[in-house]
Amino acid sequence: MPTYECIFVCRDNQRQRGQYWLRFYERPERVVAIIGEVVGNRGSSVTKAITQISLALVDCFELDPTRLIIIDHYPPDTLDRHWGEYNLVLMEWHGNHFASPRWLHQHTLDIREIVTEHVQVDVPFWQQDREAELYLCEVGERRALISPTSEGRWKAVVTRDARTDTDRDDFATRLEAQGWALNEIANAAAEFDLWRVTTH
Repeated sequence: MPTYECIFVCRDNQRQRGQYWLRFYERPERVVAIIGEVVGNRGSSVTKAITQISLALVDCFELDPTRLIIIDHYPPDTLDRHWGEYNLVLMEWHGNHFASPRWLHQHTLDIREIVTEHVQVDVPFWQQDREAELYLCEVGERRALISPTSEGRWKAVVTRDARTDTDRDDFATRLEAQGWALNEIANAAAEFDLWRVTTH
């Protein structure tokens, strides 16, 4: 299981606000961060923003950049196929920023060896019930459910914790509903402070 999981928000060089599926795996000698693209991301792709995301992780979580291993992940629903993709990202650390990223495609077994536990490659971020046309994602303890309404629009329901639900039912498209839901999941709590209290 990840040490920590959230929807991580980061701005790219053009100040576009992107939303990414972040999973941390802390190990004695390193921290592995799997940064996933998600359907509904309103900003740059994880590939285009990888140096900005990596630097933001170092800053937000006070990580040692020389011990940080970055893996980018495209779940199958982001690629519109039945299997996903993992890439090990190699970058140079220049004292205050990352540069010269290179991507090395990884097989699932290689990723499991890096993370030292089972990592699934063929599971979409948005689980789909094709008959009911429902889309569900779960990030840690938080979840979002997207469904069509009888008026031909889309509804999103976000469960932040055992006591808190938020919903809207006026989205013109599924993608708009998913984007809003991702934002609500990302803003669910003071996640970074909570992570620091429980792990440091």
